[in-house]
Amino acid sequence: MKYLLDTNICIYIINEKPKQILRKFEQYPVHEFGVSSITHAELQYGIEKSKNKNINQDALDEFLLPLTILPFHGKSLVTCYGEIRAFLESKGKTIGPLDTLIAAHALGLNLTIISNNIKEFSRIPNLKCVDWISEA
Repeated sequence: MKYLLDTNICIYIINEKPKQILRKFEQYPVHEFGVSSITHAELQYGIEKSKNKNINQDALDEFLLPLTILPFHGKSLVTCYGEIRAFLESKGKTIGPLDTLIAAHALGLNLTIISNNIKEFSRIPNLKCVDWISEA
């Protein structure tokens, strides 16, 4: 596994919009991608507040089926989260709490985040991130 898919990229792939994101995703073997359990929770939240729960749940289940969902646990990930959050607060450049957890997950497992939210993730030293939207 090389990449951790951020929530916004998962939504683009599920919705097949924009098309270039889906095409980019299909260029790689599926085993190169993982999804954080934090991202999974965010996606589930979106379903719970949607009007088409059954359709959206089926789409999410189909999307996640071939992917590895990575649990957020272990001292190294918890420590990584604490370090990132303390660093960002010391610089006065905090990011959203779920993005901080996802960043810690990627950094702790040495994965590259694929996201359309590079502005926030780029504040974190040593975090590798790629924006498929800007690459298209």
